[in-house]
Amino acid sequence: MNLFKSVVVCLAAISICGCDQGQPTSTSNADAVREETTALTFAANLYTTEIESLANETSAEGQFYKGMGYVLKNQDFKQAKKWYRKSAEQGYLESQIRMASYYSDHTHAGKECGPDPIEEYAWRGVLIHRCSNLPDMADTLPHILFLKQSINLTSDELAKAKALEAEYIENYSVDP
Repeated sequence: MNLFKSVVVCLAAISICGCDQGQPTSTSNADAVREETTALTFAANLYTTEIESLANETSAEGQFYKGMGYVLKNQDFKQAKKWYRKSAEQGYLESQIRMASYYSDHTHAGKECGPDPIEEYAWRGVLIHRCSNLPDMADTLPHILFLKQSINLTSDELAKAKALEAEYIENYSVDP
């Protein structure tokens, strides 16, 4: 896991330092941008290699990493969603967080996979239920609640969403 943490730190450091968004104005600037791009590519390759080594098809955490691999390698959100869902249904919180966004019409992943406001509502309800007891999530809860309340549903859809939410909370709110 040390390699994984090192790669994440490298990616964060490169991101914090930033990359010149404009056109290179000198050879040295162009070289710096090229070096930065090479470093990012190298770090991303290490990251996906580490993700693949953690991924398996049976554990919730492994399924989460398998989903991450699909996103990192080729932006295949539909395959990622399949693996995140399997993991979320085993109670893996990180996957449950992604499920809400994968059904939202406000995210790239949701638009790629096809938004479903009833599913989004249900998964956001699971997050509110799960995170309400986590002190680290106190600042995030109002945002999740706002997003849930801003989903436009008819009265019939809302009834379906609330029933699905109750089912998901009952079945998927326990950590694996």
